[in-house]
Amino acid sequence: MAGFDAKKYRDTVLKPTSKGEGYEQLREVLAELRQDPDSTSYARLDLNVLYDIPSPVKAEELKGWKAQIVPALNKAGQLPSAPLLKALLELLEKQGHVLTDPSFWGRLQEQRQKRVRTDLEEGLRKLRAEYPLGFVESGELLSRLQTVGVAGVTDKSIFHIAGEQGLQVFTKLQLDATGVPEKLKSVWRAAARNPEYRSVLDLLLLHRSGDIKDVRFLDELTAGGKPFTVADIDAARRQSERGQDTDALQDAQKFLGAAKDIAVSQTDLQQLVLGTVMDWVGAQLGRGKPKLEVRDDLVRRGFHVDDTSRLVSTLSSGTGAARTGLGTVRDKLSEGLLAEASAALTSIVPAEDEENEYGILTARIAELTDKKKALLQRYHQAMEAGDFPAALTAVTDAMRIDQADDRLASLQDAVPPAAPSSLTLRVESAGVMLRWPQADSLVYTVVRDEGRAPATPQDGKILAAGIRAGSYRDAAAPAGRSVSYAVFASRDGTVFSGPRTDTIAVLPAPSDLAASSAPTSALITWSRPSHAAGVVVTRLGPDGNSIETEVSTGSTFRATGLKTGASYRFSVKAYYLLPDGRKFSEAVSIVVVPRGEASAVTDLLLTSPDSDGVVRATWSGPDGFDVELWRFPPLSEVPEHRMSLQQAKASGGQAIQPLPGGGKSGTQTRVLFRAFPGINTVVPLTVDDEGFLVGNRVLSGSAPQPTAVVAEAFGDDLRVSWEWPQGDYIMEVAWKLDGVPRTRRVTRARYRADGGVKIVNGAAADGLTIATVITVDDERLTSTPLPVPLQARSRLTIHYEVRIKRSFTGNVTCVVSAESSAAGSTVDTDLILKEGKIMPTSSTDGKLIEHLALDFTTGTSSRHEIPLGKVKSPFWLSLFTQGNGETNLIAPPTSQLKG
Repeated sequence: MAGFDAKKYRDTVLKPTSKGEGYEQLREVLAELRQDPDSTSYARLDLNVLYDIPSPVKAEELKGWKAQIVPALNKAGQLPSAPLLKALLELLEKQGHVLTDPSFWGRLQEQRQKRVRTDLEEGLRKLRAEYPLGFVESGELLSRLQTVGVAGVTDKSIFHIAGEQGLQVFTKLQLDATGVPEKLKSVWRAAARNPEYRSVLDLLLLHRSGDIKDVRFLDELTAGGKPFTVADIDAARRQSERGQDTDALQDAQKFLGAAKDIAVSQTDLQQLVLGTVMDWVGAQLGRGKPKLEVRDDLVRRGFHVDDTSRLVSTLSSGTGAARTGLGTVRDKLSEGLLAEASAALTSIVPAEDEENEYGILTARIAELTDKKKALLQRYHQAMEAGDFPAALTAVTDAMRIDQADDRLASLQDAVPPAAPSSLTLRVESAGVMLRWPQADSLVYTVVRDEGRAPATPQDGKILAAGIRAGSYRDAAAPAGRSVSYAVFASRDGTVFSGPRTDTIAVLPAPSDLAASSAPTSALITWSRPSHAAGVVVTRLGPDGNSIETEVSTGSTFRATGLKTGASYRFSVKAYYLLPDGRKFSEAVSIVVVPRGEASAVTDLLLTSPDSDGVVRATWSGPDGFDVELWRFPPLSEVPEHRMSLQQAKASGGQAIQPLPGGGKSGTQTRVLFRAFPGINTVVPLTVDDEGFLVGNRVLSGSAPQPTAVVAEAFGDDLRVSWEWPQGDYIMEVAWKLDGVPRTRRVTRARYRADGGVKIVNGAAADGLTIATVITVDDERLTSTPLPVPLQARSRLTIHYEVRIKRSFTGNVTCVVSAESSAAGSTVDTDLILKEGKIMPTSSTDGKLIEHLALDFTTGTSSRHEIPLGKVKSPFWLSLFTQGNGETNLIAPPTSQLKG
């Protein structure tokens, strides 16, 4: 800290603080400290500046400062701020602050920063209401904030916080334009009379009307986000000459011609637009039109909301186009500021041409003053009569007339709100639930009394206060008694409405109701409320008859003689002995089905579908438990003992819908259902309290049959081929040879390897059939055998061989040699190549290498050599006839065909 400079301190601190807002704030702080010695109001002053204390500061520096500051204040006693600052030092010391302790000044700065932030936000919040457009000029804002004690904050921080409060700050507008240029006034007035032209934009942008939106005209000139230049005047004029000749278009042509002569540059054009807008805004404000409406009207005419807000804010504050004092009065009246309007009117000496309007405003203010007075009289009368809704209406209407009258707000706060429109009580468990309609602006107090309904919040036990919900649960309600409740509404927790009351007998019902059953009996248990004298148990049987039994001791009841599997409802209600007699609680109930121990079905039997496609299922099941039939995919994983509903569905299970005609006979249950396509596993599921008990599994359905079955005789042998059904099945081929039944089961892999099923000496077989076989869980299901007709014996038999040769370069050559059983014909064949491990089974099962004509016209031998190029192993080469069913083509061993 540099040495204390008394002269500099006098010039830079004491003199400026001896006048203006700084002096007034200093006086206010001292007044508050003298009224309340413990006040911390000094925190809103920048004492480091007022006492020339740097930050940070050291203790030794403060010792020298203390010795110099008091003489400097005494010496400058003629300056108004000096004695005030000296008195403030004394008051700080009386509060116990050590002024030579650096920590005091550090804490003071922290307090001031928080206080300034709070004051700034509060000041901006108050000022926001005075700027309905949401825009304020920066210099005006800083000046206004000084009047509410905000100082020591950077302009940047002020503008940032103002933005958070919804107040946009703009730099003072320099409005060079004074209105519509003199040479344009007459043609502008003529054009503006036409309703087609809401503003000058509708004329200057006649050719691009779609861009008349968000037009900027203060800092730049753009329309619809695109440039708006003097070239548009010519384009608009040409557009006006293309339309049908009307008075409006003639006025537009005259205006645009005059505008072309005046607006030579872009600046001229911008001033032209600005001048017409200023002229219109000034006229609207002068008529007393609200600023918001003026701004919104300009936006509707196509101007940008920010530019219009800034312009209207500037013009309405007096900068720019002049406004009459009577316009200010009208503004105040339209904003509901009666007192300010009256004060403004009394300060005006009307000009000769304003005397008529002055008289109208005087009469209007007198009318509103009398109306406000009558409303206040009505308010007081309603309050004395207890008619609070009428009182609230009266003071609210008065506030609309004079919003700046703070007394009206306090009168409004003194009006109690209306009581809740209704109150419902319900005993729930061991307590009472209260419900009432809720209003967002109100808080509620709940009061209980056993003797009578509470009339005030203090008339009974307060259960809850200041709650905003529309419900409350009294968990400690006295059981076995009649209790009254009241709910009071309040705005501030101090002024309450009248009560909304209701009375209820607190009769808790039994709890924890449970039951267990045997085949012909049931045990009912419950928890009896502590104040109950007993309970009444009611049994409702499946025939609709009911039996009541009173239980005065204990908490159990056994019902006997019940029918196994039937449904019974048991209701239990507690009774209480009240002064006016015996009263019952609400009843709680439970459904009981007497039955033994649940068990799984182990003897499910299914029949094959009858001619109508109906399957019959039979089993002997557990008494008293439902059994459901479910079907699952044949290979799904079904748990062995128990499963839940979710597990059953996750395994692909579906409940089977029974058909009419089933029933129970003795211990046997029969269910009919429609056969379903394909193979399914049917499982009986016993339903108990924990889910399903899983019974024995039975396959149902039919296996799909093969198609395109062909049996061909080749010499004495027989070859059978077919198209396999979709799925992993085994095929069973059956026949009789010399009256002896024979069968063979073939897998798909064996079929592919052999190219079909070869039956030695099968040409003489009888009764050839083929069937599909499916096996699930060691259970086998076979489709209906399909008869296979034997085709006529071939007249020609051809044996062929295949030799595969590889060269040193890796090229493959195939040599096919064929021997016919007879000469004199040519047989057309296809040489098929198939890559992979599985040999081809037909001429379409692989790649056609070449059509080979086996020529036996001059002999019984035929040979072909076919180059294949490079072929990747493994691969197969096979020969197939081209649809010649009379030719028996005998393949060589498979080892020759594989390369």
